Amino acid sequence: MAGLSSDQEDKILKALVNEAAYTNPTTWYVELNTADPTDTAATADGNSTDQTAGAVQVTSWAAVSAGATSNGNILSFDMTGATPATASHFSIWNHITTRAAANYLGSGSLTASEAFTATSTLEFAVGDLDWTVD
Repeated sequence: MAGLSSDQEDKILKALVNEAAYTNPTTWYVELNTADPTDTAATADGNSTDQTAGAVQVTSWAAVSAGATSNGNILSFDMTGATPATASHFSIWNHITTRAAANYLGSGSLTASEAFTATSTLEFAVGDLDWTVD
């Protein structure tokens, strides 16, 4: 399931009904995943990239339109030393040091799966990674 995580959906709904204030994330990191991370990141530990070495920071997002946005900077994943696999999804986090410190913000699927090897670099040009909320 692509879009916002269950946690983020709850936080936004609470803000909309004045139950709690919402604090926007100030940093975003994208990881590539070999399967759909689901709304709760239940399968995110099956990542195709390591949390600390493989996450790439998104420094800006395109203006939201029709429930979607895209990366505002080039995202380059250095896969040196990674186990060969095929990425089909991405997940978005607000922290990269440890899973315990990170909040899972949401996910999406890649338009086309990307195979990589231990010597690959996967790159997404500005606007190539779309994050849609439905």
